[in-house]
Amino acid sequence: MGYKDILGKILYRPIRFNNINKIKKFYKNSKITASKLKKPNSDDRILVLAPHIDDETIGMGGYILNYGEFIDLIYLTDSNNSNTDSDKIGEIRKKEAIKIKDITKIKNLEIFPIPNGLVKGYEEDCENRLKKIILENKYNKIFTVSPIDAHVEHRWVTERLFKVVRDFDFIDEIYLYEVSNLLPNFLINSYLPMDKNIFDKKAELYNIFQSQLKDMDFDIYNSLNRGKGIAMGEYSCEFFTKLNLNEFIEFMEKLDLDDIQKIIPYRIGNNRSFYKVINNEDKAQEEYKRLLKS
Repeated sequence: MGYKDILGKILYRPIRFNNINKIKKFYKNSKITASKLKKPNSDDRILVLAPHIDDETIGMGGYILNYGEFIDLIYLTDSNNSNTDSDKIGEIRKKEAIKIKDITKIKNLEIFPIPNGLVKGYEEDCENRLKKIILENKYNKIFTVSPIDAHVEHRWVTERLFKVVRDFDFIDEIYLYEVSNLLPNFLINSYLPMDKNIFDKKAELYNIFQSQLKDMDFDIYNSLNRGKGIAMGEYSCEFFTKLNLNEFIEFMEKLDLDDIQKIIPYRIGNNRSFYKVINNEDKAQEEYKRLLKS
């Protein structure tokens, strides 16, 4: 265990306590106008795109727990991790994904064989795979990670969707969910309320991702869900940006993904990294307005 790991272990509790207080303050002062997500109709065909195995649970695990029977889930990378000691991490994470499928009762699961951390050069391959699946299944609702995210592969995933959906007139709605960074408050227009039962079930899902516990503090996402609940007068919530197809295309055309990296240099992964994110959040929220409302 290195010096930083030892220091992080010592400071874990005070940093976590400070983060919880900052989350409560941030959402108490936020001015968010959003509508509750409706239960899917029987004929809805829903696709969820995730960069890595666990991103879907972080961003919309409550929604998946509620409506898994309507959902197909695609991971656009193999979620392998070159920084781990195990050469079999990809297989371990696949097993974690299968557990998520079994518990949430999602219909179909697919993992693209695109190497995590090495996605550059796989754009055409990914787009061809994605286009084929979307055309075959005629999804009318697609959920994807917000491109306003400090993780380059998260932005990469939604850019791939942007490249293939222009001619798909059967898509009614595209939803952005948050993972490594918070959505701009002024873009949040939809939310899923989670009562204590669903909140607890979502928290339990994080226990599946044993391969990630060395670097991840999943409890920070629980704290964020509770904070969002404060903003909406609920026990806990998940936030989304709902766009129709034309709005999504216009949004992506306007967005400068390189600027996003400059605005949000830090990403949420554990309590230490969140401390950096939340201390930059007020500034980031103002920069989002400049970037997206200009």
